[in-house]
Amino acid sequence: EYVPVTADVENLVIVTRSGSTVTGSIVTNEGTAPPIPGSGVRLYLIQAGDNVTPTVRLPAINNDWTFRLSNVGGPFIFRFQGLPEDWMIDAIRFNDRDVTDIPWDVPTGGRDLATLQFVVTQEVGTIDGTVTTTGGRRTSDATVVAFSEDAAFWTPASRFIRVTRPGNDGKFAIRGLPAGNYLVVARDFVEEGQWEDQEFLESARAAYVSCQLLATV
Repeated sequence: EYVPVTADVENLVIVTRSGSTVTGSIVTNEGTAPPIPGSGVRLYLIQAGDNVTPTVRLPAINNDWTFRLSNVGGPFIFRFQGLPEDWMIDAIRFNDRDVTDIPWDVPTGGRDLATLQFVVTQEVGTIDGTVTTTGGRRTSDATVVAFSEDAAFWTPASRFIRVTRPGNDGKFAIRGLPAGNYLVVARDFVEEGQWEDQEFLESARAAYVSCQLLATV
């Protein structure tokens, strides 16, 4: 925690912590290794609190779809970079605990923690449509946001929020959504990351299209 210093400080105590090692694997919802190349796919960790051991490197995925995270400690949300758009995270489990959409507070103290399992699936939901102006003309000058009706999923790195821009013909497609009920809005301007702001999503409820995605789309 940052504390401004305006005078001499005495009797300062610094407590160090050692991170832990987390190993795990990625499997399909059938329990097999994904039938796609793992090159370019990496894990990334989103800090979910201030009490975090920060020296975390994003590991590449091994050829057998296993991974190893070193020197980790504190609450994180776990996600992927580079996963093909027709694949998505279906579940993340540490032993019997589901940490798919909540932070996992990784214990510190130099522990060896296994096994963190990612389950990926091709049973992804897709929302497609067309953006038009009030005059009925198709436009690409918009940002389309799809977000869950359930505000409990309005969290950083949520699987239930997706953003895209339409093509020159005004058509758009948002892929990689879990099953559920969604609201879809189109705005002429949305700031980077604003779609994770709860006030923005609350205001977006005033002008939306409702969509329902089933388990397999």
